[in-house]
Amino acid sequence: MTKRRLAIIIAFAALLLLIAAGLFILRWTPYGTPVLAYHAVEDVPFTESEHLFVTPGELEDQIIWLKRAGYSFAFADDPAAFTKEKQVVITFDDGYRDNLTEALPILQKHGACATVFVVTKNVGKNENFLTEEDVKALKDSGLVHIGSHTDGHYLLTGLSDEDKEKQLSLSKKRLEEMTGEPVTAMSYPGGYTDDMTRRIALSHYDLCYTYPDTNWLVGKNYDPGAVNRITVSRGTSGLKLILMLKKARPLS
Repeated sequence: MTKRRLAIIIAFAALLLLIAAGLFILRWTPYGTPVLAYHAVEDVPFTESEHLFVTPGELEDQIIWLKRAGYSFAFADDPAAFTKEKQVVITFDDGYRDNLTEALPILQKHGACATVFVVTKNVGKNENFLTEEDVKALKDSGLVHIGSHTDGHYLLTGLSDEDKEKQLSLSKKRLEEMTGEPVTAMSYPGGYTDDMTRRIALSHYDLCYTYPDTNWLVGKNYDPGAVNRITVSRGTSGLKLILMLKKARPLS
């Protein structure tokens, strides 16, 4: 056997292994539901927290790979998302305007959906944040549900019980006035919560989202007062995201 023929055989075998590995990655069934936490969608970050800015190209690549892997998309205010196989929940925190101008067209192009958790005091604050009209436009698209990220984005665990109540109730009231619909999901600023914060949050919302330091999926016995999310940072390709999800396990 010539060296050239041997090299061709080895290359062909390597290609078959890559194809097999790819099929395994795309067809495996996860142990729970991934809830993905995004913030802004911009090519050029407008704050120093660059890791919070995925690019539009990255977001689209991630959604394409999620669809290739057989995922369907669910809203963060839908408890059924955690009872079915191969569901993924996309969320955005803070209420940046690019959620409308950059993310929504990508969702529309690929038939995906998402939930945007809005800080109500930031609505219309400056050009980087959603206006009331933008919030309504997202809701009216049918592909975005609106949730609360509190009124002022304070870390709730550092507030008095009275102030926690105000942050959670006022945000819910304002968002329901903007959208004309019930707001039943929220995410904790910074992901921080504790027993009392969960208790107060659950008196206003059905599902409350956090994010631990590691990648956890949402199991069927999840805590509705502290639903796990996986942070998606800048520089994450679609394939990298799928590999992250393959390694993740349910916390509950």
